[in-house]
Amino acid sequence: MTDRKTGPQHSSAPEGPTRVRTGLFGGTFNPIHLGHLRAAEEVREALSLERTLFIPSRIPPHKRQDPS
Repeated sequence: MTDRKTGPQHSSAPEGPTRVRTGLFGGTFNPIHLGHLRAAEEVREALSLERTLFIPSRIPPHKRQDPS
């Protein structure tokens, strides 16, 4: 922002959307258990994340699927 009389003005407020430090935790979570929650909490604390999103996967990517 520029004021014609005083020159450039600087604001301490961020412009645009506010950034939220977010972690993504993917897996089958079948079933979800305390180990999943504890791992997510450890990472959240270590990286100072504000939130963690769990992304469930129906089919595990590391397991071979048998054709039906």
